[in-house]
Amino acid sequence: MAHVAAPPAPPYAPQQTYQPTYVSPKSPAVAVLLTIAWLGAGHFYAGRSDALPIVMACLNVVLGGLTLACFVGILGWIPLVIWLSVDAANSAKDFNRRHGLPAG
Repeated sequence: MAHVAAPPAPPYAPQQTYQPTYVSPKSPAVAVLLTIAWLGAGHFYAGRSDALPIVMACLNVVLGGLTLACFVGILGWIPLVIWLSVDAANSAKDFNRRHGLPAG
């Protein structure tokens, strides 16, 4: 039985097939609820990974400590929750628009 050599490899690498990335729409209402539960959480949910959600999550710990110690932290927490809830909802809408998804 004669031994047959394999054909030589092509001079180029085969092209990889396209693998689409699937993302789910982000709900602005869920982003707001997460922000109310923990400052910065709604922004993480909405796909933001800049400094704002990290700073707000850390500030939440400080304001929570002040609230437990002398109830003063609530004075800073309330306006932040309002501002960040609106921003988190807008971030969720922006995420959906950038990825061509329905508004959610």
